[in-house]
This record gives sequence, structure tokens and C-alpha cells, in this order.
Amino acid sequence: GNVPCEQDINESLNNIPGMYRYGYFKSEDNGEYTFGFKHTLSTIRWHLDVSGTELEGRKLHSVEIKIMRGTKEIPVCGDFTFNAETGDYRAGENTSNLVTLNFDGQPYVDNAITFYSTMFPSVKKGDYMYFTVNNCHIKYCDKT
Repeated sequence: GNVPCEQDINESLNNIPGMYRYGYFKSEDNGEYTFGFKHTLSTIRWHLDVSGTELEGRKLHSVEIKIMRGTKEIPVCGDFTFNAETGDYRAGENTSNLVTLNFDGQPYVDNAITFYSTMFPSVKKGDYMYFTVNNCHIKYCDKT
């Protein structure tokens, strides 16, 4: 599979780029079978609040998210393989620690916006997430 390192974002849960799921058997009752689905990777709900920043009231162009563990780049997008029997994934050779989230229609952001994306489940406590929020005229950077 592939988690795109550039993802076109909208505010819908129905169209999340790179969202993979796999089915599994849950139960059988008198010939009726029940199956469930699990997420293969991490589906992330982001909440971006630009209140009090230079971006307030402007069109949002993109958000770049870079993941580091000390000086090591942590891959969060790109090629991967998946084992449907065990539920395990393995990052491939063509990966990146930088995801760019592009916003369809470049919405104006007055206060806050919530959106969704997909990444490898490789981020751990203590990792650094570097955010760069862009519109056509301003680049606002923050390290969290």
C-alpha cells in the first residue's frame, strides 16, 4: 500500500487519504456471519486553532508536519506492506517523515478547523512534531 505524503484534505470522515482497513471474522449465529473492520494505520483527527495568529481570517493553503526523534527522521508516509493475518504493517523503502496536507478550496479560517489525515503508527511519546501552516502570503511555524 501507500500513504500519500501529499494528502488533499477535506472536513469529511468519508474521504480520508490513505485510510486502509481490513476485515476480520467476529461471530457466527445460525448461519449469519458478523465481521468487523480495523484500521491498518493511524487515522488522525487534527484540530488547528489560529486564533490570535497572523493566519486568523485568511485562507488556509497547507499544513506541513515533520516528525523527528532527536536527530532521526521518523517515517510517517510512503510505501508499506501489511499482513492481514497479524494486523502488522512494515514501512517500505520509499518513505518520508514529512506529510503535506493540502486543503481543497483553501477555506478561510476564522478560529479553528478540524480535519483528518492518515500516517504510519510510528510516532511515540517524546517525538517532536514540527508544524508549518501556510497560506499564500504567510508561513507560520511552531514546534510541539
